[in-house]
Amino acid sequence: MRNMKALVVDDSKVGRLTMQKKLEAFGVGVDLAESGLEALNYLEHHRPDVIFMDHMMPELDGFEATRRIKAAPATRDIPVIIVSGSDDEALVRDARAIGALDVITKPPANDAIERILVSLHQTAAATAAADVTPSMAQPTLQTGAMAQLDQASVKAMIEAGIGAAI
Repeated sequence: MRNMKALVVDDSKVGRLTMQKKLEAFGVGVDLAESGLEALNYLEHHRPDVIFMDHMMPELDGFEATRRIKAAPATRDIPVIIVSGSDDEALVRDARAIGALDVITKPPANDAIERILVSLHQTAAATAAADVTPSMAQPTLQTGAMAQLDQASVKAMIEAGIGAAI
């Protein structure tokens, strides 16, 4: 998870610093923003690998900031994790509906952070494997409406991506 960069957005200084410390323990670089508006300004010039967005903030809450991030072509692919004092089913459903990848509760548990970081790393590795040219002995994917991936092809792509990432 080295070389990963996260943006932590929280109006609480304690919340920002707690999340920063936890992410840095996993080798993740961290930038901080104390509001949804500050996060949007940051994203005009930077592209983190993941955003940890506080749910409840004044001026522009985490849901509205996430909606704007997901609406912009330059930032729509950045995974956003909502960080909230609640893990209510409706909150999780609403967060996913606006484009958030997941919801974790405050204070964030190390295992929840690790689960997210590992998932992001695996997704990046699989994407890298899919981007490898066929001349590198990777499975060739068929295109078209009837194309299907078999399990062996998917496994080979994932293994190639993980090997390339190491």
